[in-house]
Amino acid sequence: MQPAEPQFYLDGDPFVDPLRTVEFTCERRGVTREQLGVRRVAVGTFSSQLTRVLAGQCGAKPLEHWLRGPGEPAFLTADGITIATLPVGAPGAVILAEEMIACGMEALVVTGSAGSLQPHLPIGSIVVPTEAIREEGTSHHYAPAGELALASPSVVDAVSEVLAERGIAFSTGRQWTTDAVYREHREKIARYRADGV
Repeated sequence: MQPAEPQFYLDGDPFVDPLRTVEFTCERRGVTREQLGVRRVAVGTFSSQLTRVLAGQCGAKPLEHWLRGPGEPAFLTADGITIATLPVGAPGAVILAEEMIACGMEALVVTGSAGSLQPHLPIGSIVVPTEAIREEGTSHHYAPAGELALASPSVVDAVSEVLAERGIAFSTGRQWTTDAVYREHREKIARYRADGV
C-alpha cells in the first residue's frame, strides 16, 4: 500500500499542544508561566551574542526561568519586552515561538543575518523583507504550499520609517528561506538573483 500524499497544511486540533507543553515545563520546574518571562512583545535573534548585545543596550535583565533553560540567553527589559535567542532553523524557531504565544506573546520581531544574492546589497546590508520564497519545510504546515510568505505591509512601513528616521540605509524586498544551506545550488542562485531576490 502506498502512503497517502502528505497534506502539510490542515486546520484542526493539534495532538501536541504548545500550552500543555509549557504547563508541563512549568510544573516540572515549579514555576508559573509569568515567571518564564514571556511578555506580549518579544524580539528574537538567532545569535546568543546578538541577544546579549541587544539586552545590554536596553538594560534588560536576564530571565532566571526561561523556557529553554539557562543555556539559551533571554532577557526582559524594564518596559516589558522579552529579548530571546531563537534556535537556528525553522522547526526549532517555530516551536519556541509557538510556546511563547502560549505564554501570551502577541508580537515577535525577528532580526537575523543572511547571505546576499544581489551585488548592490553586500553582506552587512539591512534588508526589510516584504515577502519570502519558502523552501524550508516548517512554513508549509502554516500556509498552503506554493504561496509566498507575505510580510504585513504595516510592519514593513513601520520598520522602514524607524530606519529612515535614524538615517540608516536599508532596502526592502523578497527573501529566500531554506534549511538546507548546503543545497543552495549555483543555478538556483542565478535564477533567484535574476528575479531580484
